[in-house]
Amino acid sequence: MLQTLLDKYKIPFFILIAALLILFAVLNGSKQSVPDDDKSEPLPMEITQVSSDDEIEVEPEPFNKEIFVDVKGAVLRPGIYKAVQSERVNDLIIRAGGFTSTAEDTSVNLAQRVTDEMVIYVPEEGEAGVQPASAVISEGEEVLDINQAEEKEFESLPGIGPAKAKAIFDYRSENGPFKNIEELMQVSGIGEGTFEKLKEHITVN
Repeated sequence: MLQTLLDKYKIPFFILIAALLILFAVLNGSKQSVPDDDKSEPLPMEITQVSSDDEIEVEPEPFNKEIFVDVKGAVLRPGIYKAVQSERVNDLIIRAGGFTSTAEDTSVNLAQRVTDEMVIYVPEEGEAGVQPASAVISEGEEVLDINQAEEKEFESLPGIGPAKAKAIFDYRSENGPFKNIEELMQVSGIGEGTFEKLKEHITVN
């Protein structure tokens, strides 16, 4: 009878043993904890701050900026020449070929520093007895004495071409020296608009 019971419950018995072994293995594995040292921690982020000392510096405008200068009068090659702000009148005279044999070079300030749109006028020897037509005011701007200027010199003024330059010269020849700069508006072709452009660039002596 015992043998009959063993044969009847043999398979269920082995299944029970296997289930107990599996349960034991699961319970034993759950007791094992991961060490704290094995826990990975996030790496700290490195933040780079730009110091105010690293700000980009703006370079000042170069002193040798390209400019244009008009050289007129008793020079070998009159014309408009490229220059830089560090150059002197003497540099431009040399570039224009130097003085002619009839130039009155003593009336020219060769040491003066040139500026953009500047006019350098070299008078002839015949003009030596009169005050030079062009002068330089303290700010570096050139003014023209309309009572001393030659016809071609008037063309250096803003808004004055050959026709208006001749009209100014003819008016002065017929009526004598200008009494003041406002009298220039009596010249044909010189209205208030043109005079407004001229008044900062002219004088009378």
